[in-house]
Amino acid sequence: MHPSIFQFTYLTPVEEADPFIPLHRFCDLMPLSEVRKTLNTWLTETLSAEDTIYEDTTERAQLLLTYNQLLSLFDAVYNITYNH
Repeated sequence: MHPSIFQFTYLTPVEEADPFIPLHRFCDLMPLSEVRKTLNTWLTETLSAEDTIYEDTTERAQLLLTYNQLLSLFDAVYNITYNH
């Protein structure tokens, strides 16, 4: 068994050796449409909430960047999972 590339990981040693296991589990449990809906809800709720760390324009910009990158990442995850 090789040491994890992370200081901490939620992956089991088996999952670290075969990352397709958690990818398939996630994609099977969470349809992409539900993931997008959840991310959109989180974004909307966070941007509309008062007294959050996202009140500054820089923090909001970072939140939007993270949101868009997560959308791209999830599209890639589903593409890799179902096309390999």
